[in-house]
Amino acid sequence: MGSRPARRFWSLVLAAAVGLIFSSQFTASATVAAPRSVGGSPLYTAHDASGRVTVTVFKNVSSDYREIWDNQEVTVGDDAMVAIGGGATAVEYPAGALLTASYPNDSRTGWIVSAKDHAIAQSYQLTTYVIGLKIAGMTRDELKNYLVYNSDGQAYGSTPSASSHLNSDTDVLLGGGFRTYWNGWGQLATGSYPSGPVEWTAGSKDHLHASPGTIQTWAIGIKRNLPVGWIDTYPSYPVPSGVSNHPSASARVQPGYVMTGGGGQVKCAGWGCALWSLEPSIDNSGYQSFTARAKDHAEAATGTTWAWTIGIRLV
Repeated sequence: MGSRPARRFWSLVLAAAVGLIFSSQFTASATVAAPRSVGGSPLYTAHDASGRVTVTVFKNVSSDYREIWDNQEVTVGDDAMVAIGGGATAVEYPAGALLTASYPNDSRTGWIVSAKDHAIAQSYQLTTYVIGLKIAGMTRDELKNYLVYNSDGQAYGSTPSASSHLNSDTDVLLGGGFRTYWNGWGQLATGSYPSGPVEWTAGSKDHLHASPGTIQTWAIGIKRNLPVGWIDTYPSYPVPSGVSNHPSASARVQPGYVMTGGGGQVKCAGWGCALWSLEPSIDNSGYQSFTARAKDHAEAATGTTWAWTIGIRLV
């Protein structure tokens, strides 16, 4: 009969083959579906030390339950603001669902998110977040002209990773995002985080079943020199979690800065883990923070999650 690991290995190989044969049954519409837009409600508003830079985080919780959420768009609730960041929370238990996309829309009015269950059916409500930015002395259109959204980073594979970059001579990193493109069983997010002063990296993986796909990344920035002042940035050091099968980490923004974005990455041994939540928030002490949560899925694995934040102020 063979050992239990050997039987498990060959059962997974067979399942992967069946998945490829019948992949049309599992093809996500995320590659073709138009965004379904909803307005966000203010979660909190923060100002920098100058009082001239304002961010508001808007939140929406879906009214219905689904197993796969494709291209769910949450928009800023302030016409003077530009969308420069965001996040999402799927579900941790009982089986859980994982993130597959979190990126800006083309009009810069909102943030688009996708998530899915995987191998085990799980219906859940999706929570989406968008971070809006405005700067006193600049109209929305003027501010848009000083923002940069670079999405040229792409990679394909079973565990693809790609990076997008800004111009280090002129730009300041505000945050970033990612989107996976896949067929079959799907790609699950393992990271979306600042990997350098003007670089944003994202990664994903197939899980349990072979399902190579493409990941695309966004690096979102602002010109350092504005008509109303100069942008100073404070990216946090990566904050690690403890080793766990459901690792979670949070990073804070320094006082005097406003949080424009945040990120997370998970690394696990064995079958691996994936991200199920990238969440901006504020605590009772007024600290803005970004939390990254990950989990193993169907097969036990333990690892570490890291979280980042990026803050700016006008000087």
